[in-house]
Amino acid sequence: MYVIDIMQQAAGNCRKNNVYDSENKYVTNPGLTYEGILELFVSNNRNFMEIMEYNSTLSNINLELLSETMRHKRLMMNNLGINPVFIKDLMTRYNVQVNWGGMSDRLYNAYYSTYDMDWSTNNLRKLLAYYTLHIDFLKFIMYQLILRHLMSSETIKVGPFQLLIALDHFQNRLNLNNDQKINELKVAINKYGKSKSDKDECLMSIKTYLQVELQTICESLGCHLIEPITGNVEELMIPCESMNAHEEIYVQCLVSEVRTVKVDVDYYLDHLNHIFAYVSFEAIQLIIKYIREINQ
Repeated sequence: MYVIDIMQQAAGNCRKNNVYDSENKYVTNPGLTYEGILELFVSNNRNFMEIMEYNSTLSNINLELLSETMRHKRLMMNNLGINPVFIKDLMTRYNVQVNWGGMSDRLYNAYYSTYDMDWSTNNLRKLLAYYTLHIDFLKFIMYQLILRHLMSSETIKVGPFQLLIALDHFQNRLNLNNDQKINELKVAINKYGKSKSDKDECLMSIKTYLQVELQTICESLGCHLIEPITGNVEELMIPCESMNAHEEIYVQCLVSEVRTVKVDVDYYLDHLNHIFAYVSFEAIQLIIKYIREINQ
C-alpha cells in the first residue's frame, strides 16, 4: 500500500478521467486486495505497452529494444554481482595490482540485499548501494589503468589525450557524464597533456588524486592496493572467459608493446560493452537519481 500511496501523490495533479486513468478505481480504494493489486499491475502494464506502441510510431522508438532494456536483469547490470565469470574476468584480466580480498562476496551480497524492497522503511537504499558498489568497482579498474599509463616509461606509455578519449568513452558508456570526480580527473589530465614546463608537477598531482580516489573505493569494496604501480604487459595473456570471441583480435595486439599497453584501456571498454549488452545506464542513472531524491 505504501507504493500505492506514492502513486497517488505523484498523480495528484494529473487530469482526471483521461483515457489512461483506468487504475484510479484501484488507487483510491482503501480496501485494495491482493487480487486488486495484481489486476492493477496487469492493467498498468497493458496501458504502458499501448502508450509505447503509439509513441513508437510517432518517434521511431525501438519498442523491442526498449522493452529489453527495462527487464529486471538489464536494470541490475546484467546481474553482474552474481555472475562469477564476469567478476573473475574483471578481477584478473587487467592486473590492476590489488588484493581483492572479499570484494566478490560484497558484490554477491549486495545483489541479494536488493530483494529487500520494503520501500516504506529503506527507500530503496539497498538498490542504490548495489549500483554504487558495482560502479565503483568498474571505476577502480579504469583509474588503475590510467594511473599505470601515466606512471609507465615513455616507451610504453599511452598519451594523455588518448587516455582522455578512453575516459570519455568509459564515462559515456556508464552514463557518468555528471560524475564530478571523473570530470576533475579529465581536467587534470588535459592540463598535463598541454603543459610545457610543469609536467612533473601536473603528473604528481594526478597521481595523488587517483591514489586518494582508489583508496576511498577500496574501503567500500573491501580490497587493498598493492604498491608500486608498474607498466606490466604480462597480464594480457590471462584468458578472458567472458570474451572468447574477441581473444584472437586481442592477441594480435601483443606484437607491439606500444599497441599492447594502449589496448588494455581500449579492450577494457570493449569488455564492458560485451558484459553490459542491452543495459541502459541512462535508465539506471535515473533510478539512482530518484532514490537519492527520496532519501534527502
